[in-house]
Formats: sequence, structure tokens, C-alpha cells
Amino acid sequence: MKIKAPGIFALIILVLFPVSIHAADSGPLRLDLETTVQRALNYSPELKAGKLNLKKAKLEYQRRKAENLLNQSQYAELEAEYNLAAARHTYKSLRDNLVNQAIQQYAKLYLAQLDLEIKELQTKLEDSKLQADTALYQLGDLTGIDLLEQENAYLDACFNREMAEEEVKEVRSDFLTLLGLAETASFSLADLEVPELWQITEEEAVELALKNSWEWKLQQKKVALIETDLKRTELSINTPALERQLKRIARQTAEIESAQKQKEIISSAQRAYFQFKQAMRRMTLWQDRLKAARKKYELKQEEYQGGFVSETEVLQYEVNRWETEYQYLAAVADYYLKEANLKALLNLKLEVEQHGQR
Repeated sequence: MKIKAPGIFALIILVLFPVSIHAADSGPLRLDLETTVQRALNYSPELKAGKLNLKKAKLEYQRRKAENLLNQSQYAELEAEYNLAAARHTYKSLRDNLVNQAIQQYAKLYLAQLDLEIKELQTKLEDSKLQADTALYQLGDLTGIDLLEQENAYLDACFNREMAEEEVKEVRSDFLTLLGLAETASFSLADLEVPELWQITEEEAVELALKNSWEWKLQQKKVALIETDLKRTELSINTPALERQLKRIARQTAEIESAQKQKEIISSAQRAYFQFKQAMRRMTLWQDRLKAARKKYELKQEEYQGGFVSETEVLQYEVNRWETEYQYLAAVADYYLKEANLKALLNLKLEVEQHGQR
């Protein structure tokens, strides 16, 4: 990957190693955000185990329903439905976490590669400044202290570049592990594209959260289960008075927990919505700053062509332009994550999941 000035999204990250993954064209594997999410979902041993547990829960539900055909027990039926709903909730939580992790790892590797290119550019800038200061020192126009400070600035830039290289290696390893790919895998990451902004109001988010929440459905089934158990107890003439009191307390407790759970779901939806809107605003802010940084860099290039500024000054503006690009793309990645968090809370499909399943 080499930074080039034209185009906001001209950046393509290449991570090439000696052994390639076998593909139709025998070239490096091409990964975008959608394919990364799908590969993580398809590979994950934890998700496969979770899917088996869910399948087991469905079979157990069918078995208990069949057994209940003779007994006609409403409590037994509700208990079976509750257990199945709990298994579905567990699987969904596991899947949502994996999707979030895939988005995080993709963005982290993408940004780590870009950060390395910026660090290389900064090293080039500090080297240029050092050469200029060395010439001034030899002419007697610069003190030894000033030259020493620039030498340290150059060494710091070299060190930061080395740290960025190590970061890329570490993040790459985590990324490959998540997708179940070998360390020797050859692949490229596509551009981190700007998503189409999702339009939803806070009221709609809260309504969907309550309507679709598996936690809320579980709580409602729990209340129904306890209520049925209480009725069964009240109808039995052999039930001790103490047992009846305990069942009534259990119902009251479940009703209190239900009201509290509703408040928690509403609060979680409002908090996730706020973070989502903040991510959207941050992305817009850095987009405006990027436009300004690119414009300044283009003007400096024109001034350099006219002989009005030095190459070092142009390089300084180029570094600023790409540092701003990094912040903008980091805001884009954060938007993806905050949208994913909100949609998971509302039990809605993500774009990166929908496209990958076509």
C-alpha cells in the first residue's frame, strides 16, 4: 500500500506473503467488510457449537411438546417455550458479538496499515528537515542544540514507524485467527467504504427494541410461567399455605423484574441511539475537515510547482492531509460499529450480513 494524493478512497491495502490462499484466479484473496463478516460467521467454532446447542434446544422443545400431548399441561408447554427462547437468545448474542468483532478487526487492520504509511511519510518528512538543518548547521546558521532536537525528532519518527510495523503484524495475526486463515495467507483488504447513513428516530429505536428484544420476550415468558405455576398451586387443595405464599411472592418479584427489565431495554436503546448519532456527527465533522486538509494540500502543491514553497513544506501538508484521512476513516469505522450495536439491540439485520447472504 502506498499513499497517493488523488481521491479520498483511493487507498487499497495489500498484505502479501509468500504462500497464497487457493482461489479461482490463484491470486490473493480479496476481502471487503461483507466477506470478512461472512467468513468469520462461517468459520467460528464457538458459533458452530452455539448453532448445535440451538438445534438441540429445538429438538428438546419438539420432544417436550410431543410428551405434553397427553398431559395437556400449560405449565409444561410454557416451560418448553421459555427454554427454547433462552437458547435462541444465547445464540443471537453469540452471533451479534462475532459480527461486531469481525467489523472491529477489519477496521483495525485497515487503519493499522494506513497508520504505517503515515508513519513512513512522517519519517520522510523528519529526514527532510534533518538534511535541511544539517546544511544550515554546516553554514553556521543553526545551533548544535537545534540540530540535536531535529535528530531526535527523526529518531522518534523511525521508532514510531517500527512500532507501527509491529502493530500491523499483531493485528494481522488476530484478523487471520478470527477468519480461520493461515499465517502465510495472501490477501488484500478493499477500501473501507463510507456507508449510507441509516435514518431512524429515537422513538422508533425504543419501539423496535421492546418489540424485537429477546430479553423482553424471555421476561414475558418467565412471568407467564410463574403465573401459570401460581394458578396450578392455588387450584391444588393439597398445597400448604406456606407454599402458596412463596408462589405469590415469586409472582410479585417477577412483575417487579419485568418492569425493571423494560426500563433497562429502553435505557439501553436510548444509550445505543445516542452513541450512534454521535458517531454519525463525528464522521460528518471529519469529512469536512478532510475536505479542508485536501484543499490546503492541493494549494501547497500548486505553490511548489510555482517555486514559492519548499518540498519539505509540501510534505508537511501531505502528512496533515493523511492524518486527517486517518481520523475520518476511523470515524467511519466507529459508525459501522455503533450502527451494528444499535441494530443488534433492535434485532435487525446489518447491511454487511444481508449483502453477504445474497
